[in-house]
Amino acid sequence: MVRTGSAGFDERFFLYVEDTDLCYRLSKLGRIRYVPEAKFEHELGSSSASRWRAVALYNRSKELFFEIHFGKGKAIIAFFLNRLGALLRLVFWGLASIVTLLSASRFRQQAGLFWKVLTAPAKGPKVNDA
Repeated sequence: MVRTGSAGFDERFFLYVEDTDLCYRLSKLGRIRYVPEAKFEHELGSSSASRWRAVALYNRSKELFFEIHFGKGKAIIAFFLNRLGALLRLVFWGLASIVTLLSASRFRQQAGLFWKVLTAPAKGPKVNDA
């Protein structure tokens, strides 16, 4: 909970990392309170119908967070680390689909997902991309 006028979500974040950004800004003001009794439930994947799009938007939001709070250089590093992660997953799932005949279609599907993440636009996919 936040007092009216004290802080709010940054609208530059579409869906992901906006909570991290808010907590980071509030912590700089000394206004974070930990409430161990608080409960939060989230159904994984319910926020986005397209898995590759969710991963690409999450990556873009991390890059934006670093750009806002730590500068362009750190954002560029985050961009390359995100792309490296996608590349490594693409290679892993691609090899897995070649090496095994069991669940090969699932492995190809995962490889395809990370190909889309790897080749997503630098500013992230459009909100309505499928």
